[in-house]
Amino acid sequence: AYYTVNQIMTLLRAYVSNDQSLNSTEKEKIGFTIQTMLVSCYFGKEKCSMKDFTLHRTHQYGNCYIFNYQQDAIRKVSQTGPESALTM
Repeated sequence: AYYTVNQIMTLLRAYVSNDQSLNSTEKEKIGFTIQTMLVSCYFGKEKCSMKDFTLHRTHQYGNCYIFNYQQDAIRKVSQTGPESALTM
């Protein structure tokens, strides 16, 4: 969906004022998306993707993404250093 400049300004004002009339899809669209932010992702030597992140929206920061949110498949680090943990 495409928005006019006036529509975008209205959405941004509503988002900043924490307007409850915006639905979650509208709120997600006016914030950054994982598709636009995630260039590359590795956990250890294993490639990860945007599917490994869960959207969490806050009033203060907007769209936030949590890695390793799945409680049944938590990835653990056994060593220190960038080659053993999340690198993006």
